[in-house]
Amino acid sequence: MSKDSIRIFLVDDDEDDRDLFKDAINEIPLKTRINTFTSGIELISLLEHENHNWPQLIFLDLNMPIMGGEECLQRLRSIPKLDSMPIIVYSTIVVDSLADRLSEIGANMYLQKPSSFPQLKSLLEQCITSVLQTKGEGKYPDQFIVREDR
Repeated sequence: MSKDSIRIFLVDDDEDDRDLFKDAINEIPLKTRINTFTSGIELISLLEHENHNWPQLIFLDLNMPIMGGEECLQRLRSIPKLDSMPIIVYSTIVVDSLADRLSEIGANMYLQKPSSFPQLKSLLEQCITSVLQTKGEGKYPDQFIVREDR
């Protein structure tokens, strides 16, 4: 891993979830910089016009108004310069049929929002480390769905 910060974008319409995510990211032993967005529309608008300072990883909430995570994922994958950007869908709901569809349209992972802060830290570190180890290339089929230990 380089000495540079890992640039992460989070798209989530829930302010409390964004704050919890940022707090968890700040407590894991990885050097990160995080930008948050309240909607997929806001993210896509920035990425369509931004030519530098791209993230190394995007976490995308599934259930958002106006443009849901699935539609946002499809739009992101339709932008040629984003076709290989690692994207992790981040949602409270995990349904196998939905996971299959998200994988088909380009998600690299599907992370279920855990119920505890320690689990959130652990799972975020696990996901980020997996992306870094594979240099963001491809899916992670043996662990496409990432959930907390119950």
